[in-house]
Amino acid sequence: MPDKGSVIDSIRSQEAVSVCRLFLLLQAVRQQPTLFSAPEDSLAAALATQSSLAAFSYETLDIARCSLNTLKRSAQRDLSGGWQALDRARLKARDSLQAVSIEQSRPRRGTKAEAEGKLKVAEQKLEQARSDCWQLVGAVRRLLYDADSYAEQFDIPELSVQVKKNRADVLALFNFLHNPPPGAESGAS
Repeated sequence: MPDKGSVIDSIRSQEAVSVCRLFLLLQAVRQQPTLFSAPEDSLAAALATQSSLAAFSYETLDIARCSLNTLKRSAQRDLSGGWQALDRARLKARDSLQAVSIEQSRPRRGTKAEAEGKLKVAEQKLEQARSDCWQLVGAVRRLLYDADSYAEQFDIPELSVQVKKNRADVLALFNFLHNPPPGAESGAS
């Protein structure tokens, strides 16, 4: 059974390892912020204040949470630059993450970038609507063709008259079947 002194020494050494690893993590964030910008990393919130940095834990790297005073004391004892070096590393890492966040965020309201984005989405919707329209036109043309061929095949006068009447009604609704807008592709013949 370990005694109280060995437990305290174990905790003290964990804090030292933890603060050194925290410092190395902050340097890595500063150098490659895009790798750590995912919301699940929760680094942006941890870097906001000194207290939130102390409360931050990262199990993968064995970085343990602690009080701010404990973090300051551990940094003074275990880092060459002390607490000031750790806090400077926090600020630089925070600035790097914020820069990445700004780049990745959507454009601000009322900006040219926002207008360009909305225009692009509208153009995509318009192109999809055109495609859908010409698919529908192709289907209607196919149905009209099939109806004409059935009327001819069965040679029933009443059926032929009804098909011609229905064809005229459909063509009146879809006058663009014969006059497609410029640049539009024709559907099925």
